[in-house]
Order: sequence, then C-alpha cells, then structure tokens
Amino acid sequence: MLIIFSLLWQHQILTLTCTCDY
Repeated sequence: MLIIFSLLWQHQILTLTCTCDY
C-alpha cells in the first residue's frame, strides 16, 4: 500500500513539474 501511495505521489510531483515547466 505504501508503495502505491509513493508511486502516486511521485506521479503527482512529475505532473506538477511538467505544468510548471510550461
């Protein structure tokens, strides 16, 4: 469960970085 949460968190960070990059 913790791994899934970590993956989701990582994905969210990547999405935020992508949005900020634009």
